[in-house]
Amino acid sequence: YALTGFPKSQVGSLFVVGDAKQSIYRFRGADVTVFRRVQTDVAAADGRHIDLDLTFRPHKPLLAVTNALLQSILGAQDDPTHPYDVPFAPLRAYRPSPAEGIRQPFIELHLGVGGDADEGRRAAAVGLARRLVELHESEGLEWGQIALLFRASTHFDDYEDALERVGIPFVTVAGRGFYDRPEVRDLLNALSAIAAPDDDLALAGLLRSPAFGLTDAALYLLRWGPNGERRPMWTALNGDLAILDPTDAARAERARETIADLHELVGRAPVAEILKRFLDATYYCAALRLAPGGERPRRNVDKLLADAHRSGLVSVGEFLEYVGALRDVAARESEAPVEAGGAVQLMTVHKAKGLEFPLVVIADAAHGGGGAGPATLVEAELGVLLDVRQDEARPAMYQLAALRHLAMEEAEDKRLLYVAATRAREKLLVSGHVKLSTARADPGRLLLKGWLARLGEVVGLGEVRLPETPAAPQPLDLNWDGGPLACTLYPPPEELAADFESVASEVQAAMGGPPAAVPADVSLPPDLVASLAFATHDEADDKTRDRESDPPPRVWRVVPQAVRPTGPAWVVGTLVHAALRRWRFPDGEGFEAFLRPYALEAGLTDAAEIAGAIAEARRLLARFQAHPLYTEMATAERYHEVPYSVTLDDGPRSGIVDLLYRTDGRWTIAEFKTDHLKDEAEMRARIREEKYDEQVRGYVEAVTQQLGEQPRALLVFLNVGRQVHIVPHD
Repeated sequence: YALTGFPKSQVGSLFVVGDAKQSIYRFRGADVTVFRRVQTDVAAADGRHIDLDLTFRPHKPLLAVTNALLQSILGAQDDPTHPYDVPFAPLRAYRPSPAEGIRQPFIELHLGVGGDADEGRRAAAVGLARRLVELHESEGLEWGQIALLFRASTHFDDYEDALERVGIPFVTVAGRGFYDRPEVRDLLNALSAIAAPDDDLALAGLLRSPAFGLTDAALYLLRWGPNGERRPMWTALNGDLAILDPTDAARAERARETIADLHELVGRAPVAEILKRFLDATYYCAALRLAPGGERPRRNVDKLLADAHRSGLVSVGEFLEYVGALRDVAARESEAPVEAGGAVQLMTVHKAKGLEFPLVVIADAAHGGGGAGPATLVEAELGVLLDVRQDEARPAMYQLAALRHLAMEEAEDKRLLYVAATRAREKLLVSGHVKLSTARADPGRLLLKGWLARLGEVVGLGEVRLPETPAAPQPLDLNWDGGPLACTLYPPPEELAADFESVASEVQAAMGGPPAAVPADVSLPPDLVASLAFATHDEADDKTRDRESDPPPRVWRVVPQAVRPTGPAWVVGTLVHAALRRWRFPDGEGFEAFLRPYALEAGLTDAAEIAGAIAEARRLLARFQAHPLYTEMATAERYHEVPYSVTLDDGPRSGIVDLLYRTDGRWTIAEFKTDHLKDEAEMRARIREEKYDEQVRGYVEAVTQQLGEQPRALLVFLNVGRQVHIVPHD
């Protein structure tokens, strides 16, 4: 990196852009000192260092308070002995004022207090959900303009529960996958044990799960017997159960009978039927209903059952194999298409780098982070150092290196907070949990951790003393003169329950009202899983059924026996429709990156197949762009994938119109088809076979009823003899 030996003619030939304050990838090997060393070398070679301090993101009042907070945390002085400590440099705002409707204070702290971290975190999440509802109603912030950023994904659940409870729509970006949820793991494990009762690990997990609830002592006795002799779990379960506690023995007998009965169905009945019978026999959903926050787990069970039903698979092994493939893809890629236009987004700070949102919440701000130091450290000056202990003694050089490692971790933690705080455009909220000190010397002091401790030291939270835990939300008067800033302390969730339920009712009413209440004298049945039979009175089109299935029905057949160069045709169609829905085309920036998550969601796992599917979608879309109809649509008033539900002469009907657009005062329906057809004759035959004309006729009738005028309708085929063909509807 040294430039001092370069001839004068080459001085200035190196151009580097970056922000050392946003170096947050040390876990991937990034070293911020390298960046700073380049700065030093450039300066030594008579190069110029230009500060790009003008930001187009936050408005001036928000930035003034943010600057005051972050300067105190990062520090303004550069210490040459600690090159990993990047000093703060204040930013200048391009926007002089906030958006219309946004009011002071622009930075708010929302703290939940509890007897332990779990209770405090729930209180913070509940209080935050309440405040988001207020901001949504009073300042016009839409749900899609809000993002919750986390230090780590460990405690997404508490915030998801609070948002769900009040009715705020949300989407979690790269959180814990659906198939890794505890209740879903339970059921997949149950299928494994039912299919192969001799699988000791799966059987032990099933017996210990809420489905049967055997104790650890019972599992030990089943495994080792009265004489300490190891034996297969299934053999023991079919043997003498008198060695167990009577309660455990009864549960074990019920498990034995249930597993034996369902095992007889394996390979003969669909996976969905086996899973449904298991849920009925074990009252698993009723057990979930008794658990706190059991609404989402119950919905997850419904979703897994629906997925199994739609897959149509009979082989339990094939079902579990495909679920495993999906889990592997999710773990490797951490990608899924996020259509969060109307939903709050939850993500880690690392995931949010480079993004911006009108309202940012630094969530779970008291998360401790870090952990035990590594057993091996690599230092440029000291080499490889091992944590080799003898009694309590540790090598002195390792201890010195460990201190440096800790200092570098803390420096990056500050930078990560900087990145989180600078994602906001209009408002910044901080949500975290606290605990009240019970020490005799200093009772009522707020005990702070993580980023909350760093922020609290700046704004004066450490000076707050409370005589007791508040019973209602309480504003705190802080010793802070760096600009408008509000702080509210929320009691444990139980104390806030009545107020919170009131807020939830208001939100539900605004979003269409809650479900009809169940009379108090009516007891709900334990089986909360919907029947596998679907209502037939409401006729829905294929796109509606695909939209409502997650994953789509055909996803279960994607894992290839032999790699296809372009992937399945229906996947290509999915990618094309995704691009048309967002009006994204090959000449736009990031086209392939936009489509890749949709290919993964469709179930493609082979890299070549993914690339081929995207390439084929690119060809079809580029072909359409060259057609005059594209120009007409591009300049029109457009509405993509318009859902409808109407009552016609033949009864209720629902569907999704690909595109509804208006030019010269007239509405037009466009239905896109990606069928690979060799000529116009084959296209006409396909229209008759697939009844595309009847499909479009239904769209015309529905739109006519809703708009009061009859639109024209077009079938747009994108792949007929490598040309675009337009078929007007008669």
